Amino acid sequence: MLAPAARLDDELLHVVLFERGARRDVVRYLVAMALGCVHRLSDVRIVPGRAVTIAAADGAAEPLQADGDIVARLPATVELAGGTTRVIAP
Repeated sequence: MLAPAARLDDELLHVVLFERGARRDVVRYLVAMALGCVHRLSDVRIVPGRAVTIAAADGAAEPLQADGDIVARLPATVELAGGTTRVIAP
């Protein structure tokens, strides 16, 4: 559980920001994710919004991945499309 306030019927994105990138911090984030308490860490922020723009610090056109596939290059804006999607599951 990364963003406990997020809901499927919510009209907001809940962007989870990890403020540190050292190897030990990444390990700490992974352990907290496994325990379901990453949202309680003081160096993790959850920001709700309708859109988010992602850019590299140096302005480079880095690849953007979605589900393991490169789908775009930075900078990129992600926003909700609106409406609902019907999912049929067994």
